[in-house]
Amino acid sequence: MVEVKATVVMRTKEVLDSRALQCVSSMKASTSIPFNLFIVETKNMTHPMEINRIAEIADTPFLVTVDDDVVVEEGWLEAMLETLQHDDIGQTQLWLVNPEGKSIWNVQLQSREPNDMEDISYACTACMAVKLDVFKKVGGCDTSYRKYAFDVDLSWKIKELGYRVVLTKRSRGIHFIGYWAERDKERYLKLGERDHQLLYDKWFRTGRVRREWII
Repeated sequence: MVEVKATVVMRTKEVLDSRALQCVSSMKASTSIPFNLFIVETKNMTHPMEINRIAEIADTPFLVTVDDDVVVEEGWLEAMLETLQHDDIGQTQLWLVNPEGKSIWNVQLQSREPNDMEDISYACTACMAVKLDVFKKVGGCDTSYRKYAFDVDLSWKIKELGYRVVLTKRSRGIHFIGYWAERDKERYLKLGERDHQLLYDKWFRTGRVRREWII
């Protein structure tokens, strides 16, 4: 029997949406590694809760999250799982680009390509992988957040344990950022303000964040 190495969580508002179907198709076609795929269809903004729920029943060494507006390229899963073979790395993000080919990490368009295994401020859950035991050690995602900033929070908890959080350049994903937000801008804006205030209060106001984490 082939050992399944990864549990993949894809959250979507509409499982039969063309973008979500394209995401699933690309994941299956672009790796030779068997994985368990959980598709969570929800209209609610409960991203951290849904990820934690799947992590509780996962029986693989690695947990992977992919947003439904990401189309991955050949070797996407191999790239992330190979990176996590390093003992000092707890979490990794796939190299993401926008539809025009501009690199994205730390939630910004970048003017250069990343280095392989480059340390980053946090791993965006649009396409990231984490060692499941590390995920559980930090208590998973903080469900105080709804949609935004919980991935920053997760990465910083992982860094607190002494692990690196890195970007892997060995494969790419195309991220159609704002695919859903464009349909309900006001709601997404309010959620963003709320969640980033939570992040500020938890990490900056308390002095818990370390300067070297913000790269």
